[in-house]
Amino acid sequence: VPALETTRGLKFQSATLTTELLRQADCVVITTQHTAFDMDWIVQNSQLIVDLRNAVKESSAKVYKL
Repeated sequence: VPALETTRGLKFQSATLTTELLRQADCVVITTQHTAFDMDWIVQNSQLIVDLRNAVKESSAKVYKL
């Protein structure tokens, strides 16, 4: 989804996943598991991850699985 607007007028726009983007994010939320993404790279470059799909296989103090 390139962009969307909520019924309350909030606007969201997609962004290319880069090392810089991951490092700037306060939290990365994984809502779906895609093999196109390197989960080890995402974990390595993220401060905090909430994994809703058990996409991150290795345990880490910064990964919370729900």
